[in-house]
Amino acid sequence: MAARSRPRGQLKEEFDEERVIWNSIKTDGRRVDQLMKESDVLQEKISAIVAEQSARIDRGEETSARLDDELEDLLRDNIRNLNEAQTLLQPVEGGNDVHTQMTLLAALRMSEEAPPSASRATSVGHGKSGRDRQGKRKLTESIDDRDSIAADSPGGPSPKVVISSQKDRLVAKSGSSRAGSVPVAREGSVKIDEDDSGKEVRPRLSPQTEVLYRNNAKNRSSSSSMSFEGEGILCRVTSVIGEGKQRRYEIIDADPDPPTPSVPYRASVNHLIPIPPPSSNTTLPDLSKGKNVLALYPGTTTFYKAEVVAVWRQIDGKVKKEDGSKEGETVDNLVRLRFEGEDEADREMSVERRYQQHNQNRPPPSPSHSQAGSIAGSQVNGGGQNGIPMVNGLPSGGQQTDMNHLWAVVQQLSQLLEENKAQTRGIVEGVAAIQGRAAQEEGGEVGGGINLRGGGGVAMREVNGEINAATVANLQSQLTAAQSTIASLTSTNSSLSTLLTDYESALTLLLDKLRPYAYSQTSAMLALHKYYQSLLDQERSTSMGLRLEHADWQAGLSRVAENARNALRCQSEIEQGLRSRCKELGEENRVLRRMVGWEERESSDDEAEDKA
Repeated sequence: MAARSRPRGQLKEEFDEERVIWNSIKTDGRRVDQLMKESDVLQEKISAIVAEQSARIDRGEETSARLDDELEDLLRDNIRNLNEAQTLLQPVEGGNDVHTQMTLLAALRMSEEAPPSASRATSVGHGKSGRDRQGKRKLTESIDDRDSIAADSPGGPSPKVVISSQKDRLVAKSGSSRAGSVPVAREGSVKIDEDDSGKEVRPRLSPQTEVLYRNNAKNRSSSSSMSFEGEGILCRVTSVIGEGKQRRYEIIDADPDPPTPSVPYRASVNHLIPIPPPSSNTTLPDLSKGKNVLALYPGTTTFYKAEVVAVWRQIDGKVKKEDGSKEGETVDNLVRLRFEGEDEADREMSVERRYQQHNQNRPPPSPSHSQAGSIAGSQVNGGGQNGIPMVNGLPSGGQQTDMNHLWAVVQQLSQLLEENKAQTRGIVEGVAAIQGRAAQEEGGEVGGGINLRGGGGVAMREVNGEINAATVANLQSQLTAAQSTIASLTSTNSSLSTLLTDYESALTLLLDKLRPYAYSQTSAMLALHKYYQSLLDQERSTSMGLRLEHADWQAGLSRVAENARNALRCQSEIEQGLRSRCKELGEENRVLRRMVGWEERESSDDEAEDKA
């Protein structure tokens, strides 16, 4: 295959998560510095205006209204800048602040890289030497996280119909038909959590786990310059980022091409298939001959489609090869495979059991003929199909997977109906040809023979002197069997036509009623978000007004305190002058009394207090 010798695809810089986070941190830091500089300038202006107003008060003048308005505007601008800087710096759970981004960047940088697993698939050539084969090259592709981002809308997105190109026939299955719309649990030692309802959820991968990264189908089919090779690549999980629906796994190529370093990428669990540990080789399910799998090509980290050429079974804890070898002969947990697109058609290779995964690109299983009627009846009557919860006769929002499964079943029924029609036409034409040939042979002589009529109306003809009644009886038995087959196929065709009509009518009804429901739910959510946003804006405005009012009160109290201090100082100065005057008059009075010869009066309490 020419595709296996192509060079590795390179990543673009915009997919470097660490660089994006670091650029965002630097941008926010520059913005914070700018806000703090603006705040310092505003604070200087505020101090200057406050000093000028205080000087006016000291001079006994009234404060300027213009300066008060300017001071109010400066205070508002300063508060706005400080709030914006606080938003950029203060850590908030689930936010995009500098603290959260630096924590995420530190977690990315501290992720340790472990050496690749020593247990790798080995190549054992069959017939010709494997050295003549050019080694397959690995492919590293960018991980698109947008595929796993989904909006949590109460009504769910409008259902989109996926037209399936699968032409496989319907196969009967037992149990619930819900399994057709749920991903199949993959092999491996990864723990799969279950919720309270028993519904299977996404597996949790731990660091150092080997995984198969499946190449995205839309990327493989796109017309971009990036080339995609194989069905996926072997990677290793280095760290787990986020929780819930936002959980992402950082992965690296298990064995990068030297001297290219291992560049970490991020992917969701939808694109990853866990690889079982080496100890689980002897406990994995059996593989039958002819089974299609995805296998790791020996000497590379690329997975390709392959076919099992020898039965692989687990017996008494040992792996045995059943391709004609002697009984009891064991191999080292290897499976014989034939890869698709090999240059040599009969080339076989051996791959370790745990590096084979079931090919998941199969259509969901469809109901059998006996189940079809019950499913159609339950759907027409408003019951739930495949375990889908029903609300007012409609499936609850967000059931995109089940809608796709329903359409796939309709497509399979249509294909089966066309095949039945073609088979019926072939049988009818064959019976008509047999009847016409029999009529021609009964109507005249063939090869000089004579026509005879035996008992019971069975036509007898003589060819070269022999009676060929056995041929006529065989043809009549075949005709009877063909007629019974026609009747059975006609009945099956009728039931399938009815079922197909029911599916189409039910699907049309669901689409007509689900789209308005989803639209109304989305409109309600938008209105609710708008209402809460208005409440938040109103609360912010009220808080800003209260802050400004508090600042005004503080300024007023400062002015009142200053005026009170000035009044006390003036009063103290006046009282001091009056006391001095009273003392002088008292001394003058005593001198005059002494000169006149009057008796001096005793000093009053005020004078004694002044002397003290």
